[in-house]
Amino acid sequence: MQLITKETVTFEKGAMVIPLYLAKGVEFDAVLIYEASSRAYSRENDRKLLYTVCTRAMHRLHVYATGDWSPFVQALPVDLYEQAAY
Repeated sequence: MQLITKETVTFEKGAMVIPLYLAKGVEFDAVLIYEASSRAYSRENDRKLLYTVCTRAMHRLHVYATGDWSPFVQALPVDLYEQAAY
């Protein structure tokens, strides 16, 4: 697994961890959002951040949260996603 920082000059094949602020304009086969709770994304300017990270996924998007989902996730029609309990 490769950690991507602002000093990273090349991407390697495989899994990587990339901060949201570096993800704009980059697409991935799959994206995991590890904390999409109301604590992390509840203000209006958070909506754009969550949108950016969600739209980086070309094929698969997995969203996880501890506690309540972000109100932006809660507002989505339930027929747009599958929810699993862990």
